Amino acid sequence: MTSTEWNVQWKRLDQFSLPPDAKRSTVGLEWFSQLRHYHVDAVERGISELIGAARDGFMPGLGTLKELIQSRIDKYERAHGNCRTCHGATMIESWPLMWEGRLYEMYTRCPDCGVPAPEMKKPHPSAATKTEYEEWKALRYARDTMPDWAKAKPWKSEAARLKHKAEMREGFERLRIKLFGHHEGDAA
Repeated sequence: MTSTEWNVQWKRLDQFSLPPDAKRSTVGLEWFSQLRHYHVDAVERGISELIGAARDGFMPGLGTLKELIQSRIDKYERAHGNCRTCHGATMIESWPLMWEGRLYEMYTRCPDCGVPAPEMKKPHPSAATKTEYEEWKALRYARDTMPDWAKAKPWKSEAARLKHKAEMREGFERLRIKLFGHHEGDAA
């Protein structure tokens, strides 16, 4: 956790009053030195629980906050370190999906660990069929995903193709001269 992140979290504790002989800045520095090795998310969660459990307006002790943070971390470590389903990865393989003609291997949160998934906008993919998945795994899946309107059209004649090629070369040569100037070996 950085000092900037800590300042945001410490500001949340302004609602609690300190003893009259304590300076808020000194106490904040002491707490930061004791909590800096924790991730800011763990500290934020601990402070939220501390605020929610407060019974009066006095600042709870640092030990209480550390216990709340550690109990949260211990809960995750117990769930993830010994999980027989994901072996601590918190993710497991799920059935692949088809999205706009492409197959995507998918993973999902482990149901046994209970780690919540982040909120996100869900696309509308369709699940891959077993045949599509087998073909993809065998590297034989080659569905043409380009729409017809975007595909290159065949030339009407060889003369039209050659004319286009000559025009493109002339255009690139003009661009080269414009960007880099004439070279001694160039024909003028």
